[in-house]
Amino acid sequence: MEEAVADPRASILARIEWCQWQRTLALTPLEREAWRAEEEGLLDALLNRDHMKHYRYSRPDVFERYLMGIEDGHALIRLAYVERLLATTYE
Repeated sequence: MEEAVADPRASILARIEWCQWQRTLALTPLEREAWRAEEEGLLDALLNRDHMKHYRYSRPDVFERYLMGIEDGHALIRLAYVERLLATTYE
């Protein structure tokens, strides 16, 4: 039986949807901005782009959330690559 290899896009898109949902529940503008920053970081990882300059001069907690999003997105992409590599190596 062939195992399915994870698609990083699905994981990243699910995380983006989570950020969008959390943004609707946010109580303050700063909290909404932080969720938006994390969402953009995830999207930047997925689309191989970088808006770090845009967030560098934001409030520190917003910048950290952008960084978390882009780093987590890159990690999900690397994990999927390793899983594909292992799946083809051990077929």
